[in-house]
Amino acid sequence: MTYEEASGTADRAWAVLTSGSETPERREGESAFVHFLRNVELSNQRRRDLGMQFWADHPDDARRYQWLILATHLAPHYPADIEAWAESEAQLETNASPIDEQAQSRWDTAYLRMRDEFWSASGVSDADRRYLWYGEIEQRIDRFRRVAARGEPIDVTALLDEVIAYFAEFPAYLNELDRDPFEEAATTIIRQMVFAADELGLSVEDRTAFREALDVGVLQSLEHQPIDEDLWTNFVELGGSDTAPMLSDSARSWRRLPSRGAHYEQRPMPSHWGQPHSLESSLIVTQQREVLNRRYRELGLRLWDRYPDPIERMFWLIQTLQSRPRYLDSIVDGVRGIEANENLTSHIDLDESARWRAVYPKLRAAIWNNPAIVQESRASLRFQELRNSLLDIRSGRASVEELSEALAGVHELWVVYGEVGYGFHARRLASSYVVRSPEELGMTEVDVTTFLEPMLGYADDGLRTLAEGWFRSRALRTTPLEFSAPTLAGEPFDVADLRGKIVLMDYWTTTCSACIAAMPLIHEIYLEYKDKGFEVVSVNFDAERNRRKVERIEHELGLTWPTLNAEDQWEEANARFGWGNILPVYMLLDREGKLVADSADVDLGRNLRQLLDDMLAAEENQDVAQ
Repeated sequence: MTYEEASGTADRAWAVLTSGSETPERREGESAFVHFLRNVELSNQRRRDLGMQFWADHPDDARRYQWLILATHLAPHYPADIEAWAESEAQLETNASPIDEQAQSRWDTAYLRMRDEFWSASGVSDADRRYLWYGEIEQRIDRFRRVAARGEPIDVTALLDEVIAYFAEFPAYLNELDRDPFEEAATTIIRQMVFAADELGLSVEDRTAFREALDVGVLQSLEHQPIDEDLWTNFVELGGSDTAPMLSDSARSWRRLPSRGAHYEQRPMPSHWGQPHSLESSLIVTQQREVLNRRYRELGLRLWDRYPDPIERMFWLIQTLQSRPRYLDSIVDGVRGIEANENLTSHIDLDESARWRAVYPKLRAAIWNNPAIVQESRASLRFQELRNSLLDIRSGRASVEELSEALAGVHELWVVYGEVGYGFHARRLASSYVVRSPEELGMTEVDVTTFLEPMLGYADDGLRTLAEGWFRSRALRTTPLEFSAPTLAGEPFDVADLRGKIVLMDYWTTTCSACIAAMPLIHEIYLEYKDKGFEVVSVNFDAERNRRKVERIEHELGLTWPTLNAEDQWEEANARFGWGNILPVYMLLDREGKLVADSADVDLGRNLRQLLDDMLAAEENQDVAQ
C-alpha cells in the first residue's frame, strides 16, 4: 500500500511511514556493505518525506513528534550521487561527496517550523526535547565534518557554543530516570568532539577553552566522567595537531576507525529517556549501532593487510567482537523481529554473516601467537568469543554442541588465565549468562549444577563464591529466606514478619539504572495485587552514602512500599548468594518465605504479573481440592 492510498486514515498512514522500504537492487560488483549503506540512506530519505506529508495531513496526531525525533537522529545525508556517496562512505576518510543542496535546504527550512511547534507542544516532555536536541548536535557534528572535508568553511565556534549551551540547559537531572541518559549524551557528544578535533580544525586554544568550559559547567556534575585524564592529556595528539607527537601511519589509521571513541553498544535503551518503549525509539538505537558496527568491522578488514601492526590488529579484533553487527538486511523489519522476540534469521544477510565466520579464524590465527601480544589481550579476545557464542545460543543461532563448547570455554578461561590475573573474565560469563538466566541458554537446574560444581574447588574466590551462592539460593526453595535490616527511618524490619504474604525482594542501588527503570512497572503491579496479599520489600545497598537520592527516587516514582537500609550487608549478601556484583536482584517468595522465582524469572518486572497470577491460581486450585 502506498502512502497516498493510506493517507485518509492516520493509523494506516503511520503504518506505511514506519514500515520498511523495498531494498534497492544490488549492482553488479557492489559489496554487501555498500549496498547496505544505500539501503539505509534511501530508507531514511523515504521516512523523512513521508513524515513531512504526515505532519501536514494529520496536524492533531501527536505521533508527529516521535517522527521528528526519529527523522533527526536517523538523518539522511542527501547525497547528489547516492552510489558514489555509498562507495565513499565505505572508506576510512570522512565522506566529502557533494550533497543535494536543494533537498537539504528544503528540509532545513521545514524543520525550523516543525521544531518550534515541537518545542512548545504541551504533549512533549522535557526528556523528549533534550533527546531531540541531542540528535541535532550529533547530526551537526557529522555535517560539519563532511563540510570541512570538502574544504568549505565551518563556524566551529558556534558548534562549541551549542554543545556547552546544551549541557547548561539541563544543569540538574530532571529525575533519577534521566540521570543515565544525560550522562550518556554527554559521553557521546564530548567524545565525538574530541575524536573529530582534527577534521573540525579545532586549534589548541579551542580545545583548551572547550575543556575548561566543560570542567566548570558539565563534568563536575557527572558521576561518571565521559573522558578519562589520559584522553584529555592526549587530546592534542589524537586530534593530529602539528605540535603533537607524530603517530605512525599504521597506528594513526587504526585509531581513526569510527567506533574507537564511540560506545553505541552501551547507549541507553529508549525507555531510559523517560519515554515509553516503542518501535520508533528502538529503531534509532538499533540502526545507529548496526551502521557504526558494520562500518567499524569493514574498515578494519581493509586495514588488516595494509597495516599489519599486531597490537592494533588485536585491539580491533577484540572491539569488533564486542560491538558485533547483526548483519540486518532490513533495519525496520529487524527491529520488529527483535521487539516480538522472533528468530531474526529471515532479516539477516546470511551470506555476510557467513563471510565473517569464515574469515575470522584466519585473522585470529595470524596474530594469536605473535610475541607482541600479551596474555591480557588473549584473555580479552577469548572472553568476547565466548560471550558471542552464549549470545548466539540465547537467540537460537547456535547448537547444543556449541553450548557445551562455550561452557567448557568458561572453565578454560580460569584454567589458562586465572592464575595470571584474568579469572574475572570467567566470573563475568558465569554470573551474567549462566547463573543469572540459565533457561535462556536452554539449561536445566541439573545442567547448572554440573557446570558450577568444579568451581567449588577453584582457587579463585569469586568463582567459588559464585558457585556456593547459587547452591545457597537453590536451598531457599525449601528453606524460608531470613533477612532483616532497618528501614530508612531506622525502624527494625524482618522479612519473617511477612509470612503469610507473597513477597518480592527487590535488591538495588541508586547507581543501577536498570533497577530504577524497572520500579514504575513493579509499583504498578504492587498496587494492583496488594489487596491479594502481595508485598514488595525494597532493599537498598547505598542508602548511607546516597540517602537523599534514595528518598528522591521514592518521592519521584511515588513508591509506597518499605525501603530497607542494608548498605552494611552488601558484601555479605553478594557473597552469600553469588550475585557477582550484578544488580538488580529479585527474589519472589511464597507465603512461607520460600523462593519461587528469581531475577531471570521476574525479568525486571515484565513477568511479575504472570508469576503472581500463576501463584494465586495454584492457591485457588489447592483450596478447591481440599
